[in-house]
Amino acid sequence: MKKPLANLALGAALLAPVAAFAAMSTPMRLGDGVLEHGIKAGMTADEVREVAGAPASSKTTGDHVDWTYNYVDTSGMRSIYDVRFDSSGRVASASRLRLSY
Repeated sequence: MKKPLANLALGAALLAPVAAFAAMSTPMRLGDGVLEHGIKAGMTADEVREVAGAPASSKTTGDHVDWTYNYVDTSGMRSIYDVRFDSSGRVASASRLRLSY
């Protein structure tokens, strides 16, 4: 009885990192306009998080912060969406880049 339980525990321990990596590397799917039309200049970080969720990454450079979202657009193309916050913590700009065509 101990052997099957030990194998199950070992299997779960080995698969947990794989599942976590798969979840991190799979971009979210967003409909047209969720990011482009939902995020506007002057929004706070909380308002952006409410519209788009947590960013895939965040980077602080000088007096601004950039949030990056990885997603698959409605054409099935991998894309990134970058939101830049100014020193007051409000959206200063946003841009989209398709990673594949």
